[in-house]
Amino acid sequence: MGFGRYQFLIPSISLGQSTGTTLNSLGSKVGNIMSKKRLGDVVVQMKLKELGHVPEGGHNEIARRRKVKKLKRIKDAYNQIYLKRAAKDHDLLKSCLDDGSLFLGNKKQNQLLRKILEDALDKLLAAKTALWRREPLYTREQDVLSKRLKLHIANKQDSKKADLEIVVNLRIASLDHAFHEDNHPECFKTGDELRSFLFLQSERDLPSKNDAMVTVISILGDLFLKHKSLLPTTGNENDERLMVLFGFQKPQSLTHELFCEKGFHPKIPKLRQFLEAKLADLKHTTQPLEKAYLCHEIGVAYCFKGVPFVTKIYAREAIFASKAAKDRKWLLNSMFLLARSEIQQGNMNQGRVSLNGLMAAAEKFNYPNLKYLAIRAYELTTLKGYSPASNTYGDFEKKIISAMCTHEYTIAAMKYLQKAQSSPADKRFPSSREGDQSNTERRIPLEEDQSYYQALFESKRRATLSVIEDQF
Repeated sequence: MGFGRYQFLIPSISLGQSTGTTLNSLGSKVGNIMSKKRLGDVVVQMKLKELGHVPEGGHNEIARRRKVKKLKRIKDAYNQIYLKRAAKDHDLLKSCLDDGSLFLGNKKQNQLLRKILEDALDKLLAAKTALWRREPLYTREQDVLSKRLKLHIANKQDSKKADLEIVVNLRIASLDHAFHEDNHPECFKTGDELRSFLFLQSERDLPSKNDAMVTVISILGDLFLKHKSLLPTTGNENDERLMVLFGFQKPQSLTHELFCEKGFHPKIPKLRQFLEAKLADLKHTTQPLEKAYLCHEIGVAYCFKGVPFVTKIYAREAIFASKAAKDRKWLLNSMFLLARSEIQQGNMNQGRVSLNGLMAAAEKFNYPNLKYLAIRAYELTTLKGYSPASNTYGDFEKKIISAMCTHEYTIAAMKYLQKAQSSPADKRFPSSREGDQSNTERRIPLEEDQSYYQALFESKRRATLSVIEDQF
């Protein structure tokens, strides 16, 4: 009984009966060794060696070609046995794709038919590749799932960005509505919470973070400027309110509720936690506008706690940050806080100088309400019962001189302060009355305080640049 050229199939059948690992390589319950990739060549060589079909080596080209053909026949035989009809189906589908006679319909039908054939061909090719690479099909499924998972994560991140944008826009709209409805406590609460939320977000998750932060802080700046205006009344109500706003009456014992009642700042429910949170944010902020807002709020918190000297330090920092950010609103708010801290501390001289600067800035930036408020506050500082605290001012001069970092700065500060002291009294602090017994009040021109203002401002600027908070 002869088998002709197919006699090499007999040992391959016994090979399939003796080992079942090859069939399992296409399933999901294979062993660890079958999860290795590209072991097909090693397995084939081992099986051929057991069957005595070890190809003879050599440099002869004819022998090499014979070896390649022989391995191809064995490989095709394995395909026929272990893949059943998959190998024949593969060849049939390949020939169908190459045959143009099948695609005689319209364009859509041809595309659909070609897609069906290509999908079936890909599945057969994957099964054939899995057999010879010993790569289980479930690993291919895992690769597909991994790609889908990555795509899902990317889509989820895009969706998160879109959701954050929507949430931020809605909160900003709510903040703007509360501002225009004159609901100041709700406006401050919403704005501060939204600023804290934006501070914790990354630009990767929220690309519009910086623009949203600028919008929120700008609305809060407008809110605080709304408080700093005279009431539409003709009585003493404005003067009583200014007494609280600038801390004329009992500056060390004014309560938080009294501040809020007179419109100095919206009420802060938990002052200690508020202060700790702002101090923590200040350590990590890099934006000048955020720093201006945080320094202003920290100064307000210390003002509520009755520590005006620390308030003055943070008010200066807020002024410098506002100038760096080129923001007029927070510059005016910070200058107001500086004047208030000096008056609350009992230093009327410094308070008048700061009020003069606030008047000039409000006039330059076209804020008439704040300008008239500063003018009236200046006039109150010159009334009877609010004389300059000369001892306090002398101590302040000593602190400025001792705070200079170099000998040159010390000499320069002494010259500036001596120049201010040598100016006539009516030029430094003019009376608000036109005569000794006259009760007619007048507005003090800004030019009358220029010499004192320039001298003191230069000394304060140098002191601020060279002294840290702990030295005070």
